[in-house]
Amino acid sequence: YDSTNIASTPYRSGHPVDAILTNDNLSPTEQAKYNHKMQEFTGSLNWLCTQRRPDLSTITNILSHYNTKCNKGHLDAAKYTIRYVKGTHNKGILFSSKNNHHLDSFVQFPLDPKKITPTCNANWGPQDAFVP
Repeated sequence: YDSTNIASTPYRSGHPVDAILTNDNLSPTEQAKYNHKMQEFTGSLNWLCTQRRPDLSTITNILSHYNTKCNKGHLDAAKYTIRYVKGTHNKGILFSSKNNHHLDSFVQFPLDPKKITPTCNANWGPQDAFVP
């Protein structure tokens, strides 16, 4: 696949999906086409969220709000997420029938293990509510 068209995050920072204005100027036929495409995207992303990719949950939830009233900006945000999935297809949760009680975790930069504080970021607010 073409590695120049991959995204490094599920959604673009600084471009909140919930701030994209809806377009009331679309004909009912055009709106139905946009809605159908958005529903295909969010359905596929939802399956990935529940099966293997919890990192997609937040953006899938936000995108699904626009399943019946989306426009080109919302579809572009969904395509951006698909490009992220394309670039991270080897990531996910592996379920195994082997009995393994050892939990592995990985950090991408050198840290003293005694100084690491485990946290969980469950962002239930709008997309831009959490600023690192």
